Amino acid sequence: MKQKQNHFTATPAIREEFTLKKATLLGGYNLFKDFLDKIGFENTLQQCIGFGKNQNAKYPLWKVIALMAEGYAVGLERLYHFQSIENDPLMKLKHGIEKLPDFTLYSKDLNRFTGPASLLPLKEANRKLVKGAIQKEGQVIIDFDSTVQIVYGNQEGAAIGYNPKKRGRKSYQPLLAYTTSGWGLNGHLRPGNVRSSDDIVPFMEETFALVPQGVSILARLDSGFDAEKLLSYVEFRHIGYVVKLRAFDPLKLSILKIPKVKYQKFYQSGRELEVVRIRYQAGSWERERSVIVVRWKADDGTQGSFFDELEYCYVALVTNLDWDPLDIYLFYNHRGICENQVKESKLGLHSSKICSKSFFANAADLLLKLLAFNLIRLFQKKILPKRNGFLTAATLRRIFFYIPGRLVHTGRAWILKLQAEFAYQAEWVRMRKALARC
Repeated sequence: MKQKQNHFTATPAIREEFTLKKATLLGGYNLFKDFLDKIGFENTLQQCIGFGKNQNAKYPLWKVIALMAEGYAVGLERLYHFQSIENDPLMKLKHGIEKLPDFTLYSKDLNRFTGPASLLPLKEANRKLVKGAIQKEGQVIIDFDSTVQIVYGNQEGAAIGYNPKKRGRKSYQPLLAYTTSGWGLNGHLRPGNVRSSDDIVPFMEETFALVPQGVSILARLDSGFDAEKLLSYVEFRHIGYVVKLRAFDPLKLSILKIPKVKYQKFYQSGRELEVVRIRYQAGSWERERSVIVVRWKADDGTQGSFFDELEYCYVALVTNLDWDPLDIYLFYNHRGICENQVKESKLGLHSSKICSKSFFANAADLLLKLLAFNLIRLFQKKILPKRNGFLTAATLRRIFFYIPGRLVHTGRAWILKLQAEFAYQAEWVRMRKALARC
């Protein structure tokens, strides 16, 4: 019996030549930059950032900040990666300059941020970008969280503290504030040896000030933020909150004393939940507060159990909301959106990459990546075809940014010739029409 032969030809030898001029790998940047111009991104930065450099500087600080935010948005992870775009013909043409800054200039200009006051212009620029979108929502739910940024050197302010992945290694532990509608509101860099609730009150005060007037606020926080100073502050501000409680022994004992008949039973997503509202005062609190206790039968798939008693898992939430107890539990459970946003900021915007030895340069870089996070969010919300939903930054870049192209000058006009085989040409046309309507 004859064996079937394949008809593949031998791999041809291909010679390389670096002779293709006016070529870019970022063909989609043309649409992205047009969008940034439409929303006045550079104008916003120019209004907010007016310090740090001579007026005659070749690259004003606001321009460097704009280029950094754009670079992070298109996928650059570290400052030395900016070397790869210094001579990109499309980016140079869109900015009207002969050459983008040397990558070392970004590091030098980040070092111009030398204290808390110098970070305020970045926060103000971010506020202006998302103000309109938040104002339309009428109500904003803000999730506050802390995360761990591991460092691999002797960066200023880094310290050994809570670090579940690499115990004993120095880190930062920034505070972050995101809305459930997807906006990165605020960030605050801290040393790695702080407690979750350290600096939280001034951070909340600053974050609430970023919300437009007339927009109501609700706040959600994970365990570790159940300190008296936080609870009394949001109560003083008349802001509704739900905070998960830590499983200290006094709380466990109070829960074990709850008669079984007090629990109300509900079925949610195929699981039987038992819910009750009690009054409880932790040792550090100045008074009793309303606490929602939720329990369910433990199973092998349960994660994050409060503690186990008679095969039950428990969650306890302190709140000033008078909603139905089950609604409060379901409201808190949507905090997972925030965890996904923190994950996206780390994986998609590389916020965990540390750029400098200087503490406040790293703090400014954190805010820049938050700015880039919101630029991508705005781009998708305003002009991306709705059937695509909200894509991760990595997916957005792969589909719509990383398009091979070549610039051609003809008839006194520039033409960007994009890949003929580009698979999303129909979506591209719809995005161009959406941008024209913005």
